[in-house]
Amino acid sequence: MTRFFLLSLFACALAAGRPALARPAIETCEASYRALYGKPVVNVRVVFGYKDTRPGRFVGDRHERLAFVQRILKTCDKGQACGFTRSTQNSDLFVKTIKGPQGKRVRVQLWVAHSSVGSDDQENRRDSLQSWQSRYSADAFFSGLGKADVLFYNGHSRFGGGPDFSPPRLDRAGVVETAFYKDERPGFARTIDVLEAETLLSGRSGKLKLMGLFSCTSSQHFSEDIRFAADVGLLSSHQLMYYADAMESSLAALSGLLEMKCEGELRRSIRAGSPLRAMKVDGFFKKRSAAAQGPLSIRK
Repeated sequence: MTRFFLLSLFACALAAGRPALARPAIETCEASYRALYGKPVVNVRVVFGYKDTRPGRFVGDRHERLAFVQRILKTCDKGQACGFTRSTQNSDLFVKTIKGPQGKRVRVQLWVAHSSVGSDDQENRRDSLQSWQSRYSADAFFSGLGKADVLFYNGHSRFGGGPDFSPPRLDRAGVVETAFYKDERPGFARTIDVLEAETLLSGRSGKLKLMGLFSCTSSQHFSEDIRFAADVGLLSSHQLMYYADAMESSLAALSGLLEMKCEGELRRSIRAGSPLRAMKVDGFFKKRSAAAQGPLSIRK
């Protein structure tokens, strides 16, 4: 910890009209980002679930992914969820180099996937490509539980049965079969199974440092069991999320992580613009036994 670092945080806090962070909070913030950016390459995944509007037929995740990609490809004017370039080898992979802890260069590899093949749920159910697309996005998410450093899900909670990457199960009236998702919890059960398996393989602290669940009332549906199954940080929402709020929240969270914002600043930046974008931050900011030492330049 350097005197310059402490003075910088104090000055930033005063400029923003907020109290300066106490030393323990600064040290916790430093340790968290050292753990995240301790390697020269960091893998981030943003996976859009199957975002139907049943009983309507419109499906929006392809369009939301496109809007998200357009934002991250823009030249940076404010924040850091921008300035990425598309990989020439994978159209779903985007890369950017940032300055991590101690000013070291870190390459961020961002994989962005969606779940639907078209905008009409009824047509998707007849399209043979839909099952492939659903498997692709599901694999991007579930394999990310063991291979990604940061993993975001933007989709339906399915009444506690998500994450979900396929056309939903419907009743005879064409309405999502609520009881099935509440009772069987297919997506969540698979999530917990994978997390528990990764815990057995790699120990309590695995590769995944932060999971973001940008879906309706994800805190109530998922948080407790996920935090019990694995030592992973969690971003979640305690309220219903409109698609635009989920989009802006995920972009703000990505930017905050790339800027290495501490907990209070990260929460405030996610919430900026609408209280519906408020997210809980659990378990990411904590003291860790990171090997790397030295000053950390945190953007405020």
